[in-house]
Amino acid sequence: MFLDFVKHHEIDFVKWDQSIGNSYNENPYAYSHWLNMVSPGWEALINSDYSVLIPLPVKKKIGISYISQPRFTQQLGVFTRNPLEHSVINSCLNSIPKKFAKVYLQLNTENYMPRPELRHRITCCLNLESDYDRLYSNFSVHHQRNIVKAIEISKQKNHLASLSANRNEFYDNFKAAIGPKDSSLTKKDYDLMARIISEQGKIILCSSSEGEIFSGLFYLESKTKLVNLFNFTTPNGRENKSMYLILNQWIKQNSNQSRILDFEGSEIKSIAKFYNGFGAIAKNYQIFTKKGFWQM
Repeated sequence: MFLDFVKHHEIDFVKWDQSIGNSYNENPYAYSHWLNMVSPGWEALINSDYSVLIPLPVKKKIGISYISQPRFTQQLGVFTRNPLEHSVINSCLNSIPKKFAKVYLQLNTENYMPRPELRHRITCCLNLESDYDRLYSNFSVHHQRNIVKAIEISKQKNHLASLSANRNEFYDNFKAAIGPKDSSLTKKDYDLMARIISEQGKIILCSSSEGEIFSGLFYLESKTKLVNLFNFTTPNGRENKSMYLILNQWIKQNSNQSRILDFEGSEIKSIAKFYNGFGAIAKNYQIFTKKGFWQM
């Protein structure tokens, strides 16, 4: 399969987005508006009819170009109209020009290749095609009990979990709740996060009748996916089990849809266990790396 290396200014973004939308492995990270935000100047490998697309998030340091997974972007890789053989996916990825000093790409869950040397990560996914009652029946007993308690508390104390238009409120509360616990988030990360929250996705907040915010969820949605991108819970939120309330409502509102809810699993077992308690199953996505010509 012949793929053209295409510079950023040469990409037809309308055709690109239409093709991503028609890809069998579509996800919200592959659209041009997302890539423009997280990887300005990104380039791509594209075949003649835009039915095979590989976004290349290019970075440059001291004049050396390399490819690296953008922040807050879990999965990229090869996007195609129809599934490809493992060998073809491998060939497509090996078409990335050797001029790049190095390549680090997190592929999508449909790009699996039987190459044991490739590292992988896990994400937690829930198929939403069933009705809510069936989805709920697959929740763990522990989660069902906590959801019942969360609903009881919300009725007693008049707590409400609902879509919110106040994006600054979500950002400020996320930073206050998560910032002290996660030293890996830099000022540059927060600046990008603020822009993402202001321009993308939807927000669910759980708050008291007095306006105290307990928990929040910021998620991306696309044709086939819902993605849990950012969330937070305050100490009072944990006491009131407000994240159970939010996630249960999110699942209920989106049940009976031909979509996958991606909790964006975690390398932390306790967090993965929490998401799996909602009936999610673990799916692998691989990490593709490649050295440039001068490192061969």
